[in-house]
Amino acid sequence: KSVSMVAGLAISFLLALGYSQHPPMRNLQVRMNMPMYMRRIRTAFAISGYKRRSRARNLHVAPTNAEYVVAEGDNAHLSTHDAKNFMEKRGRGAYTTARTVGEGVFDLETHLNRTIDNLNAMAVDATLKPFDRESVTSAARNVMKSAIDKYRAEFGNGEVRTTLLATFSGGDFHVSCHAAALPPVPQGKVEVEIRGRGRINAKIKDSLWVSQRKQIEKLVAKSANEFILTDTNGRLLEGSQTNFYAIINGTVYTAGEGILEGTVRRLLLHVCEREGIPVVLEGPSVDSLLQSEWEGAAISSTSRLFLPIHRIVVPEPLQLAREDDPVFEFKYDDGSLMNILSTKVSEEIASWSSTLE
Repeated sequence: KSVSMVAGLAISFLLALGYSQHPPMRNLQVRMNMPMYMRRIRTAFAISGYKRRSRARNLHVAPTNAEYVVAEGDNAHLSTHDAKNFMEKRGRGAYTTARTVGEGVFDLETHLNRTIDNLNAMAVDATLKPFDRESVTSAARNVMKSAIDKYRAEFGNGEVRTTLLATFSGGDFHVSCHAAALPPVPQGKVEVEIRGRGRINAKIKDSLWVSQRKQIEKLVAKSANEFILTDTNGRLLEGSQTNFYAIINGTVYTAGEGILEGTVRRLLLHVCEREGIPVVLEGPSVDSLLQSEWEGAAISSTSRLFLPIHRIVVPEPLQLAREDDPVFEFKYDDGSLMNILSTKVSEEIASWSSTLE
């Protein structure tokens, strides 16, 4: 391959210099001025298809099909890896998923505090000293801003979903950030399945969970937006990426333990307290669902906000859903408590957002 490239380059070089018109090559050096000479040399390289190897080996070459941005240290570059691949390639660490609201980030301080708290909890488990809070949060702010700025420079000023990941090796930490377009809120009927046990330590947002939940994801129907996890007593805890709620007799039920307390959940509980809506911090039971005691259900997350559920399927454990599995459907009119909560949460996300400056 190298021999053929050299031969092609030599032939192209002669053609570009006009060898057939000026046989005595040494006279060309006198006849041609330097700019013309250099232009013809460049033409020869173009004809041969030769590409000069970049000296900067560490520079990221932007792939043509890139949809995402990754920021690490002082560098932000385009990437073809989605958030799951981004985390899997960097190993275990503490992560958090946030969203922009205009120029701000929704509940930014909670995301930053969660990251350092979870990172230090993992470090202590590994018999390491906790990392300096200010150093980690400062690095986190920088990579989040870099990722968002680069994403909007490349893809426009739409809303962005960020995945912040903090890992460690020995006594050093590393913070990186993935940026992607904020997914649209699901339209039409929202369906979930009830499957599997809750996480071992749900309070720590550990990137290892991204790999662990794959086995359950393989069982979930394509029509389902999410699957809900249970505890050993048959109480519903949370979704794989969401918090979960049920409304029973006008009261909001949501687990108070064994879950990751999401930022949208925090806002929802604030709205309920302000509006005088009763809340029970206890996971609703599967039995109460099977006895048709529920008036509705919902999930919440960074991209979904507070999203009412219209259909719940209860498959057999570790089995694909079947036509004879129990199914529960809910309808909500405009004045229902579920729609009121959804509207009020959407109205307040801007006031709960702050800039990265």
